[in-house]
Amino acid sequence: MQYLTALHLSDISCILHRIRNEFLDIYQQLLLAEPESSVRQELKEAFLALRLAAVNSSKAGGEERGRGRGDHHD
Repeated sequence: MQYLTALHLSDISCILHRIRNEFLDIYQQLLLAEPESSVRQELKEAFLALRLAAVNSSKAGGEERGRGRGDHHD
């Protein structure tokens, strides 16, 4: 029973990760498309820096968790 619960939580985690990435992709497109008068350049730069840090952190954690099991998050 514990194995099935862990499996389902892993599947849910993958789904949420993908939804989050899709949301961030769309938000980034909208943010960068706004003229500077609407969105300050500092905000754009801060968002991109935080997003890059999150992606790098996610990749590092995913490599550790998925090693040897074939798991990955896109």
